[in-house]
Amino acid sequence: MLKKIPVLLKQLQKGSNASFTLRSRLLFYFFSLTLVGIAAVLLIISLSGSLSISERQMEKLSDLELSLFSERLTEHFDMVTARGIELSSNLTPIIEDYLKDNSLSISDLNNNGEHLRQLQVLCYQTLYSSLQTANCSGAYFVLDASVNTGLSDESSRSGMCIKLENINTTQPIHSKIALFRGSHLVARDNNCKLHSRWDLEFTKEDLPFYEMLKEQKSLNLNKSYYWSKAIPIENAWDENMMLCVPMISDSGDFLGICGMEISNLYFKLSYAMENPGFPDGLHILVPMKNHKLYLYNGLTGSMISQSGHDIDSADNLTIYYKKYFNYYEGTENTYIGQHKPVTLSPVSDNEYTWVCAFLVPAGSYLSQAASERLWVILVSLGFLALSLILCIWFSHRYVDPIMTGINAIRSNNVTNEKTNIEEIDDLLDFLAAREEAVFVKQEDNKEELPPVDLEQYQYFIDSLSTLSPAEQRVFDLYLKEYKAKDIAASLCLSLNTIKYHNANIYGKLNVSSRKELLLFIKHMQKMQESAENEI
Repeated sequence: MLKKIPVLLKQLQKGSNASFTLRSRLLFYFFSLTLVGIAAVLLIISLSGSLSISERQMEKLSDLELSLFSERLTEHFDMVTARGIELSSNLTPIIEDYLKDNSLSISDLNNNGEHLRQLQVLCYQTLYSSLQTANCSGAYFVLDASVNTGLSDESSRSGMCIKLENINTTQPIHSKIALFRGSHLVARDNNCKLHSRWDLEFTKEDLPFYEMLKEQKSLNLNKSYYWSKAIPIENAWDENMMLCVPMISDSGDFLGICGMEISNLYFKLSYAMENPGFPDGLHILVPMKNHKLYLYNGLTGSMISQSGHDIDSADNLTIYYKKYFNYYEGTENTYIGQHKPVTLSPVSDNEYTWVCAFLVPAGSYLSQAASERLWVILVSLGFLALSLILCIWFSHRYVDPIMTGINAIRSNNVTNEKTNIEEIDDLLDFLAAREEAVFVKQEDNKEELPPVDLEQYQYFIDSLSTLSPAEQRVFDLYLKEYKAKDIAASLCLSLNTIKYHNANIYGKLNVSSRKELLLFIKHMQKMQESAENEI
């Protein structure tokens, strides 16, 4: 039956006049209705957005994850900023008192290595305490002076920077410290190792924002601090975002800057992905400009999944805004997720906007969404298969009674068996009645009746006593050669009731049709006439 469907379609497309069986036509009709129904359901589902359940679920989860990340990030950076402002408030009096006690100005420290070293000695403990209490990877201060102004074209600045050594946790206890910038004598006196990239002074590359902050000269530290873009360490794989707070004397002199730093490694540990629902997801804090995320100027967290690729921090991601979430396309990889702006500091170079974002590799999401939709596909295929089976079953269920009636007509063997199809049953009744009329007419013109099976005839005679009163009344009218319609009118019953009594009479008397019933009646009447004549 399934093989006939393509043939039917092909013939219909060609407008063929070839005839089809009733069963084939019905099967094709049912199957067409099924396809139309499925198409209508899919259209309704599509318009209602139910097919976008994966996208909407991803939107909700990523929005929640981004909200939690943004809240945590803001709280973290606010706390580090507060520590940086406190550090500036603590270091400024130390530097001012030293300059006052030695009758010096900040410019007098240029090319004076001893005074600069003494200031580092005085400030070390304050710097160390700030690093231990702040949730960051390093602390520093920079003075507006240098030991080699003549040699460095005024591009270097004296100061001190200490970093956590071998970061493997964000809250170390009694962590070891490495001196990144400053006098090695200070490191020796405090049992502090030198960093692998140690240098005596800060270079221009370390502090690309220094001159911008020097021009601020605001006494209100809450309005003059600055968070820098990620600054790479020369000849090293790591980079740092630096909090920069000016150090301004009471007289308004610019003494330098100080603050904290957060390295990319520290950020990875602090914002490692913890949601198992997104093993390849990650958090990032990056500058955005012209609908692009500049990863190399920001910090990125780490994924739960170690099998997934890590994001290329040297890449730029172009943002494509979509309905449920955004696509972030890089040179080699594409991510999906959401981002939102965050305000890190009041001072900005106005070139970009800081955003925090939650990203998931597009391939990882698409494979997960495909798995979630697999059950929809299986259910749809199952529904289609079930519909096809039902179509075949209904076509057989509907056509078989029709074929039974047609075969009965072809074989000229109209019986009392019902097809339960009103039109077919009426046709069979009509043919039976016509056959009955022909039979009666033929018998009226004949002296001899067709022979009957004596055993079956005797069963017919013996079973007459089993008829109910209602059935007997109907049978008596058959004796008078009434037709079914005439019997219904005479007894004031419906035709269906007469048919019901007929079925019972046929069953009790073991006859298969009205023709056979009339034949037995004729024999019975003939025998009764013969018996009366003998008397």
